[in-house]
Amino acid sequence: MFYYCFRAYPAAYNKLVTDTLIKILTCNIQALDKRALSGWLVLFGARITPYRKCMSKAMGTKEKTDCTRLLSAICHNSTLVAAKTIRTPLYLVEGLLDALPKLKVVFYTRDPRGIILSRYPNSFSQPPGFQVRQAKILCDVLATESDYAAKLAAKYPERFIQLQYEQLAMNPLDVAAELYSYVGKPLPVTVSQWIVTHTDRHLPGILSTSRVSSATADRWRQVIGPLLAERMLRVCSVALKSLGYQD
Repeated sequence: MFYYCFRAYPAAYNKLVTDTLIKILTCNIQALDKRALSGWLVLFGARITPYRKCMSKAMGTKEKTDCTRLLSAICHNSTLVAAKTIRTPLYLVEGLLDALPKLKVVFYTRDPRGIILSRYPNSFSQPPGFQVRQAKILCDVLATESDYAAKLAAKYPERFIQLQYEQLAMNPLDVAAELYSYVGKPLPVTVSQWIVTHTDRHLPGILSTSRVSSATADRWRQVIGPLLAERMLRVCSVALKSLGYQD
Protein backbone atom coordinates (compact mmCIF):
# COMPACT_ATOMS: atom_id res chain seq x y z
CA MET A 1 0.00 0.00 0.00
CA PHE A 2 1.16 3.53 -0.83
CA TYR A 3 -0.10 5.87 1.90
CA TYR A 4 -0.24 9.68 2.16
CA CYS A 5 -1.48 12.03 4.86
CA PHE A 6 -2.63 15.38 3.46
CA ARG A 7 -3.78 18.46 5.39
CA ALA A 8 -6.36 20.56 3.56
CA TYR A 9 -6.11 24.34 3.49
CA PRO A 10 -8.70 27.18 3.51
CA ALA A 11 -11.39 27.53 0.86
CA ALA A 12 -9.19 29.74 -1.33
CA TYR A 13 -7.11 26.64 -1.97
CA ASN A 14 -10.03 24.38 -2.97
CA LYS A 15 -8.91 23.87 -6.57
CA LEU A 16 -5.34 23.26 -5.47
CA VAL A 17 -6.51 20.72 -2.88
CA THR A 18 -8.65 18.88 -5.44
CA ASP A 19 -5.92 18.88 -8.10
CA THR A 20 -3.34 17.70 -5.56
CA LEU A 21 -5.49 14.81 -4.37
CA ILE A 22 -6.25 13.69 -7.93
CA LYS A 23 -2.54 13.71 -8.77
CA ILE A 24 -1.73 11.76 -5.62
CA LEU A 25 -4.40 9.14 -6.17
CA THR A 26 -3.44 8.67 -9.82
CA CYS A 27 0.30 8.55 -8.99
CA ASN A 28 0.99 11.64 -11.07
CA ILE A 29 3.62 12.67 -8.52
CA GLN A 30 5.84 14.58 -10.94
CA ALA A 31 3.00 17.00 -11.70
CA LEU A 32 2.44 17.90 -8.03
CA ASP A 33 2.81 21.46 -6.84
CA LYS A 34 6.28 21.77 -5.30
CA ARG A 35 4.69 22.87 -2.02
CA ALA A 36 2.99 19.49 -1.69
CA LEU A 37 6.16 17.42 -1.47
CA SER A 38 7.91 20.02 0.67
CA GLY A 39 5.37 20.29 3.46
CA TRP A 40 1.75 19.33 2.80
CA LEU A 41 2.24 15.59 2.53
CA VAL A 42 3.39 13.00 5.03
CA LEU A 43 4.44 9.74 3.40
CA PHE A 44 4.12 6.44 5.23
CA GLY A 45 5.26 2.88 4.67
CA ALA A 46 8.44 0.90 4.18
CA ARG A 47 8.01 1.05 0.42
CA ILE A 48 9.00 4.72 0.29
CA THR A 49 12.39 4.11 1.97
CA PRO A 50 14.25 4.31 -1.40
CA TYR A 51 12.64 7.71 -2.02
CA ARG A 52 13.66 9.00 1.42
CA LYS A 53 17.24 7.83 0.85
CA CYS A 54 17.25 9.44 -2.59
CA MET A 55 16.04 12.78 -1.21
CA SER A 56 18.57 12.70 1.63
CA LYS A 57 21.34 12.71 -0.98
CA ALA A 58 19.75 14.96 -3.59
CA MET A 59 21.49 18.31 -3.87
CA GLY A 60 20.12 19.93 -7.02
CA THR A 61 16.95 20.14 -9.09
CA LYS A 62 17.90 17.24 -11.37
CA GLU A 63 18.57 14.89 -8.45
CA LYS A 64 15.29 15.84 -6.77
CA THR A 65 13.44 15.30 -10.07
CA ASP A 66 14.95 11.83 -10.30
CA CYS A 67 13.76 11.13 -6.74
CA THR A 68 10.25 12.25 -7.69
CA ARG A 69 10.27 9.86 -10.65
CA LEU A 70 11.28 7.09 -8.23
CA LEU A 71 8.39 7.97 -5.92
CA SER A 72 5.98 7.94 -8.87
CA ALA A 73 7.21 4.49 -9.90
CA ILE A 74 6.75 3.19 -6.34
CA CYS A 75 3.20 4.53 -6.38
CA HIS A 76 2.37 2.97 -9.77
CA ASN A 77 3.67 -0.42 -8.60
CA SER A 78 1.48 -0.39 -5.49
CA THR A 79 -1.70 -2.46 -5.38
CA LEU A 80 -3.45 0.14 -3.21
CA VAL A 81 -3.02 3.91 -2.95
CA ALA A 82 -4.52 5.55 0.15
CA ALA A 83 -4.69 9.21 1.15
CA LYS A 84 -5.76 10.45 4.57
CA THR A 85 -6.94 14.05 4.35
CA ILE A 86 -7.55 16.26 7.36
CA ARG A 87 -10.53 18.64 7.43
CA THR A 88 -11.26 18.35 3.72
CA PRO A 89 -14.85 19.56 3.09
CA LEU A 90 -17.13 16.91 1.64
CA TYR A 91 -18.31 19.10 -1.23
CA LEU A 92 -14.79 18.68 -2.61
CA VAL A 93 -15.00 14.92 -2.12
CA GLU A 94 -18.01 14.71 -4.44
CA GLY A 95 -15.87 16.13 -7.25
CA LEU A 96 -13.19 13.55 -6.53
CA LEU A 97 -15.71 10.71 -6.67
CA ASP A 98 -16.90 11.97 -10.05
CA ALA A 99 -13.37 12.40 -11.39
CA LEU A 100 -12.05 9.05 -10.11
CA PRO A 101 -14.53 6.22 -10.80
CA LYS A 102 -12.51 3.69 -8.76
CA LEU A 103 -12.14 5.93 -5.71
CA LYS A 104 -13.63 4.78 -2.42
CA VAL A 105 -14.04 7.16 0.50
CA VAL A 106 -14.19 6.63 4.26
CA PHE A 107 -15.69 9.58 6.13
CA TYR A 108 -13.91 9.26 9.48
CA THR A 109 -15.71 10.97 12.36
CA ARG A 110 -15.26 11.36 16.10
CA ASP A 111 -17.45 12.49 18.97
CA PRO A 112 -16.92 16.29 18.96
CA ARG A 113 -16.40 16.29 22.74
CA GLY A 114 -13.44 13.98 22.21
CA ILE A 115 -12.14 16.22 19.42
CA ILE A 116 -12.22 19.28 21.69
CA LEU A 117 -10.34 17.39 24.40
CA SER A 118 -7.75 16.25 21.85
CA ARG A 119 -7.25 19.75 20.41
CA TYR A 120 -7.15 21.60 23.72
CA PRO A 121 -6.03 19.07 26.34
CA ASN A 122 -4.83 21.70 28.81
CA SER A 123 -7.87 23.95 28.71
CA PHE A 124 -10.18 21.91 30.93
CA SER A 125 -8.89 23.35 34.18
CA GLN A 126 -10.08 26.77 32.97
CA PRO A 127 -13.61 28.24 32.95
CA PRO A 128 -15.81 26.42 30.41
CA GLY A 129 -16.53 29.36 28.09
CA PHE A 130 -13.61 28.66 25.75
CA GLN A 131 -14.43 24.97 25.29
CA VAL A 132 -18.12 25.72 24.68
CA ARG A 133 -17.30 28.33 22.03
CA GLN A 134 -14.91 25.94 20.27
CA ALA A 135 -17.46 23.13 20.51
CA LYS A 136 -20.15 25.28 18.85
CA ILE A 137 -17.84 26.23 15.96
CA LEU A 138 -16.84 22.59 15.47
CA CYS A 139 -20.35 21.17 15.80
CA ASP A 140 -21.86 23.65 13.34
CA VAL A 141 -19.32 22.45 10.77
CA LEU A 142 -19.88 18.78 11.62
CA ALA A 143 -23.67 19.11 11.32
CA THR A 144 -23.28 20.52 7.80
CA GLU A 145 -20.74 17.87 6.86
CA SER A 146 -22.97 15.10 8.19
CA ASP A 147 -25.85 16.27 6.00
CA TYR A 148 -23.54 16.23 2.99
CA ALA A 149 -22.24 12.79 3.98
CA ALA A 150 -25.78 11.42 3.91
CA LYS A 151 -26.22 12.75 0.36
CA LEU A 152 -22.92 11.21 -0.78
CA ALA A 153 -23.78 7.86 0.81
CA ALA A 154 -27.09 7.85 -1.07
CA LYS A 155 -25.46 8.88 -4.37
CA TYR A 156 -22.45 6.53 -4.06
CA PRO A 157 -23.64 3.65 -1.87
CA GLU A 158 -20.74 1.36 -2.82
CA ARG A 159 -18.07 4.04 -2.69
CA PHE A 160 -18.77 6.18 0.36
CA ILE A 161 -19.03 4.99 3.96
CA GLN A 162 -18.85 6.59 7.40
CA LEU A 163 -16.66 5.22 10.18
CA GLN A 164 -16.59 6.41 13.78
CA TYR A 165 -13.24 6.78 15.52
CA GLU A 166 -14.75 5.07 18.55
CA GLN A 167 -15.66 1.97 16.52
CA LEU A 168 -12.09 1.61 15.32
CA ALA A 169 -10.64 2.31 18.76
CA MET A 170 -12.83 -0.27 20.49
CA ASN A 171 -12.46 -3.02 17.89
CA PRO A 172 -9.45 -2.21 15.69
CA LEU A 173 -8.80 -5.64 14.16
CA ASP A 174 -12.35 -6.32 13.01
CA VAL A 175 -12.85 -2.78 11.71
CA ALA A 176 -9.52 -2.88 9.85
CA ALA A 177 -10.58 -6.14 8.20
CA GLU A 178 -13.88 -4.52 7.16
CA LEU A 179 -12.04 -1.53 5.70
CA TYR A 180 -9.75 -3.73 3.64
CA SER A 181 -12.76 -5.73 2.49
CA TYR A 182 -14.43 -2.46 1.48
CA VAL A 183 -11.57 -1.81 -0.97
CA GLY A 184 -11.50 -5.43 -2.13
CA LYS A 185 -8.37 -6.52 -0.25
CA PRO A 186 -7.65 -9.04 2.52
CA LEU A 187 -6.19 -7.70 5.77
CA PRO A 188 -2.40 -8.21 5.52
CA VAL A 189 -0.75 -10.12 8.35
CA THR A 190 1.74 -7.30 8.84
CA VAL A 191 -1.11 -4.83 9.36
CA SER A 192 -2.89 -7.04 11.88
CA GLN A 193 0.39 -7.49 13.78
CA TRP A 194 0.95 -3.73 13.80
CA ILE A 195 -2.57 -3.15 15.14
CA VAL A 196 -2.04 -5.60 18.00
CA THR A 197 1.26 -4.05 19.06
CA HIS A 198 0.18 -0.41 18.68
CA THR A 199 -3.32 -0.35 20.20
CA ASP A 200 -2.94 -2.26 23.48
CA ARG A 201 -0.18 -0.22 25.12
CA HIS A 202 0.82 3.40 25.49
CA LEU A 203 4.16 4.93 24.55
CA PRO A 204 4.69 8.63 25.38
CA GLY A 205 5.04 11.28 22.71
CA ILE A 206 2.78 13.69 20.87
CA LEU A 207 3.13 11.85 17.56
CA SER A 208 3.13 8.37 19.05
CA THR A 209 0.61 5.92 17.54
CA SER A 210 1.11 3.42 20.37
CA ARG A 211 -1.65 3.77 22.92
CA VAL A 212 -4.48 1.86 24.56
CA SER A 213 -7.06 2.71 21.91
CA SER A 214 -10.13 1.65 23.91
CA ALA A 215 -9.09 3.97 26.76
CA THR A 216 -8.68 7.01 24.49
CA ALA A 217 -12.08 6.65 22.82
CA ASP A 218 -14.19 7.86 25.76
CA ARG A 219 -11.57 9.66 27.82
CA TRP A 220 -13.52 12.90 27.51
CA ARG A 221 -16.16 11.42 29.84
CA GLN A 222 -13.63 11.33 32.68
CA VAL A 223 -12.20 14.78 31.97
CA ILE A 224 -15.26 16.89 31.20
CA GLY A 225 -17.34 17.68 34.28
CA PRO A 226 -21.15 17.51 34.30
CA LEU A 227 -21.65 21.29 33.91
CA LEU A 228 -19.39 21.53 30.86
CA ALA A 229 -20.81 18.31 29.42
CA GLU A 230 -24.32 19.78 29.62
CA ARG A 231 -23.28 23.03 27.94
CA MET A 232 -21.41 21.20 25.17
CA LEU A 233 -24.40 18.92 24.65
CA ARG A 234 -26.59 21.96 24.19
CA VAL A 235 -24.49 23.37 21.34
CA CYS A 236 -23.67 19.98 19.79
CA SER A 237 -26.98 18.13 19.94
CA VAL A 238 -27.69 18.41 16.20
CA ALA A 239 -24.21 17.28 15.19
CA LEU A 240 -24.19 14.43 17.72
CA LYS A 241 -27.51 13.11 16.47
CA SER A 242 -26.62 13.41 12.77
CA LEU A 243 -23.27 11.68 13.32
CA GLY A 244 -24.90 8.83 15.20
CA TYR A 245 -23.67 9.55 18.72
CA GLN A 246 -25.58 9.18 21.95
CA ASP A 247 -26.20 12.31 24.01
